[in-house]
Amino acid sequence: MERQRGDWAASGIPIAPLAPTESPTRRIAAITRSARELHIG
Repeated sequence: MERQRGDWAASGIPIAPLAPTESPTRRIAAITRSARELHIG
């Protein structure tokens, strides 16, 4: 898990800690959006 997280960080996709009030779906959406912006940019 930590190794995979490091790979994600190396690829430029930020992995934020999951806040108690934040739903996993929103977190996934944010990661997807970051990845999309990374590809567009």
